[in-house]
Amino acid sequence: MQKLLLLKFFRFRQSGFTLIELLIGMALASLLMAVLVSFLFVSLKAWHYGSTQSALQQTARISLDTMVRELRYAKTIQSPSGGGTVNAITFTNFRNEVITYSRGTSSGANPQTLYRRVFLTDNPLTENTVTALSFTIVRPRTVFAVITITDANSGQRETLQTAVTCLNVH
Repeated sequence: MQKLLLLKFFRFRQSGFTLIELLIGMALASLLMAVLVSFLFVSLKAWHYGSTQSALQQTARISLDTMVRELRYAKTIQSPSGGGTVNAITFTNFRNEVITYSRGTSSGANPQTLYRRVFLTDNPLTENTVTALSFTIVRPRTVFAVITITDANSGQRETLQTAVTCLNVH
């Protein structure tokens, strides 16, 4: 008899979720999704910041390494002649080529671009990222170089500096 009552009870009971249970489940799932999406956006923003910073460092390092490599073997340094800090440097390399590194072209165009000038031809090393460039003669054979590169979109900036000993300057 007891078995018969249990069978009747289970046979007439409908299985499934009530409306309240569904609403609570959907609210919890929505809350979980909101947390996951916000975590994703924070992660993407951090990744973008890191990749931009890495690209800036690489651009600054390549530019500075190029200048340092040529300055190290310079025969004479024409400017800055009396010391002080300037935003361009002119020197003669071991092939007797007169080379100038400066922001902007010889006519003053593109002041955010680093140029290497040889035989009156301006060759860009960077494009629209250099916000500061300075050279200081510390000793007769030592040049202190500083370059600052800024990302136009994010405003992030990277500054690298180095001292170069010119091996052939006497």
